[in-house]
Amino acid sequence: MKVMEWMNYWLEKCCGGLKWSSIIRYTENSKCHICPALGDMELEELTAETLQNFVYALEAKHLAYNTIASIISTLKMALQEAVRKGVTRVNNTYSIRLPEHTEKEAECFTVQEQKKLVRAVSKSGDQRLYGILISASMGLRIGEILALTWDDINLHSRTIRISKTSYYAKDRNGVYGRIVTAPKTHKSARTIPIPDILYPYIKALHEQRECKYVISWHGKPVKMRTYQALFSRLLLSLGIRHRGFHALRHTFATRALECGIDVKTTSEIFGHSSTATTLQRYTHVLMEHMRKEMSKMEMFFADHDPDIIVSTYIQSVMQVCYEGSLYSA
Repeated sequence: MKVMEWMNYWLEKCCGGLKWSSIIRYTENSKCHICPALGDMELEELTAETLQNFVYALEAKHLAYNTIASIISTLKMALQEAVRKGVTRVNNTYSIRLPEHTEKEAECFTVQEQKKLVRAVSKSGDQRLYGILISASMGLRIGEILALTWDDINLHSRTIRISKTSYYAKDRNGVYGRIVTAPKTHKSARTIPIPDILYPYIKALHEQRECKYVISWHGKPVKMRTYQALFSRLLLSLGIRHRGFHALRHTFATRALECGIDVKTTSEIFGHSSTATTLQRYTHVLMEHMRKEMSKMEMFFADHDPDIIVSTYIQSVMQVCYEGSLYSA
């Protein structure tokens, strides 16, 4: 059987129980990359060398590491099923060497930029923009924010339950539109306390609610592209260098770690699969935090009056806390 024939069969007959977002990704990987390069070959012709050359060809297109990894993962699952069903005898994807991957440093806003954003949203009168505050204060993804409904918000216990996410794509009937589904991963389903500084904004949204969605406009949920455009225009109006909405999530993690919130707690708030993910992504922040923490030991070794050193240290901490308040004038 040819690769293209098997990929089409696998997508149609073997992926029915998967999340629709996963099926979309596998279909795109097959249609745009796997079948154009390997589709006319027989499954038995997919040798280790052929597959490794396929990876090299993907690299030559300057595709991102995560994109290449996703394509190979799709091919691996498809061939794994082919072996299970006896369509082919060998699955050589396990011998593939992926490109070397270096985790990019998470891009975030500076403290001053974050303050400027918060002040602008607070004064705008546009409650749609409160989703920016939610992301900056709690680290939610844009899909999670736009999928929030009022039954996810508990004003009494002051918590938000992340139980779903949203995106726009063609549904199973081929109609393009809004799709609400389970969160990105099992760990992404989580409940987070609402910070005291954010609570008044959530309460204001609740008092003015027009539909079941927390972020809405004229009684309808806000589209993702519309929200991204709103965010881009806000950055432009404030003279802040453009970054994607996801930078707000990175900004939250950076501020949390800088303030001394432990990695385990940050990982739980973020919905990361493990603390290793958090550690890997925010190594640069943790290193700077460790450097500052280690400097506190100097007071025990310095040849100065301990009382003066402690007094100076307390004053410096108070100054940092004041300057670090994102909602200070």
